[in-house]
Amino acid sequence: MTGEDRTYLSQAGDSQEVTSFARHVLGAVSIRPGQSRTKRRDAFAAWLAEFVVGISSYDESLVLEELRRARLNSDDLILYSLPQAANILGQRWTCSELGFAHVSLGSARLFGLCHSLSKKWSRATETDGGLSILLATVETEVHLIGPSVLAYRLRQMGHSVRAMTQASPEELIAAMDVGRFHGLLLSSSQVRSVKALADIVAQIKARACVQIPIVLGGSILYEIDGLKDKTGVALTTNDIGTALGLIGQSAETALSRVAE
Repeated sequence: MTGEDRTYLSQAGDSQEVTSFARHVLGAVSIRPGQSRTKRRDAFAAWLAEFVVGISSYDESLVLEELRRARLNSDDLILYSLPQAANILGQRWTCSELGFAHVSLGSARLFGLCHSLSKKWSRATETDGGLSILLATVETEVHLIGPSVLAYRLRQMGHSVRAMTQASPEELIAAMDVGRFHGLLLSSSQVRSVKALADIVAQIKARACVQIPIVLGGSILYEIDGLKDKTGVALTTNDIGTALGLIGQSAETALSRVAE
């Protein structure tokens, strides 16, 4: 991130002043000849992280206006700048620069923005040659942005995705038995979710009529070792290509079995 962005992130004082400063930075970046797309994405993420915590100044249409001014598109926003903005909010919460109310408000607005821009995708659109993926978080998880971004990316890659948040074992089993999915992706960020993940995987293996590969990803992989054995999933990875490779291979070589 540029020096200007770091100055922006450390600004104190009134939120409107900081937002004005961010607009200045973003404006300078967007009109500078030869400015790289990466730097424009970074600057936009910095601006967005401040804008979404404004109590009275937030307007989703202004985000899209600034996006156009920065010469960026929806893919830049959802796949790059929005996750960076969420990360900035998390860092500022950890450093006590922002309180819980501001971080919660900002995170909700980022999720709403992602949801709004993803409306063009149906919940589980049929695709030609793509995989059909069930993407879920378990009941102990409260994070929404990461799975939403992942769903957007998977759909952009040509895969059908049904996303379920805070799903119970019963809900997942019911979806799997009728949904004709090729694989289940579980996303987790909470250490406390290990027991819930292990329970849900065990119940799926014992009760689901349709058995598909289960892959676990998310920031929990950076917190705990040996999660594959602890949860019973087929694979733990944050590499989307690796996850899809396993699911695709299973779809080609294995038939769904009926659980005994």
